[in-house]
Amino acid sequence: MNAEWQHIIFNEFLPVLIGPRFMDIYGLWPLNTGFSRDYRNDFDPRITNEFAVAAFRVGHTLIPSIFRRLASGGGARGQSLLRNLFSNIDSLRARDGADSLLRGLVGTPVENVDDNFSEEVEKEESLVHIRNRTACPLKNNECLSFLPWWV
Repeated sequence: MNAEWQHIIFNEFLPVLIGPRFMDIYGLWPLNTGFSRDYRNDFDPRITNEFAVAAFRVGHTLIPSIFRRLASGGGARGQSLLRNLFSNIDSLRARDGADSLLRGLVGTPVENVDDNFSEEVEKEESLVHIRNRTACPLKNNECLSFLPWWV
């Protein structure tokens, strides 16, 4: 599973997010054949908390407000607002619930990378109250960046 995840990140996600030029500059393209001898045992692979928070912020700007659902034949099966999917496991347990959502996600473009959360994330106050148990004192609900997905 880790190898598949890394393949998707380095072959599909990063080239779109940072562009081929930066992939070239920083040598981020995976090898097509063979293996690398570039391993450095003196390099600390951990990331700082500041970088992790910044990465979460970027990720939160990519979340769309509306998630399409597609039937197995590809036809529209409706859509769901992000706020209606939070903590709503029943929508996934319903007949074809998870499958229709995943099919819709595959064909749904992400939002642009910018300094704004999706409208659904930014304006859904109940999400902050449910997850944080208090109102978020930070601008644009930045508290959400610090919360793990399981909270």
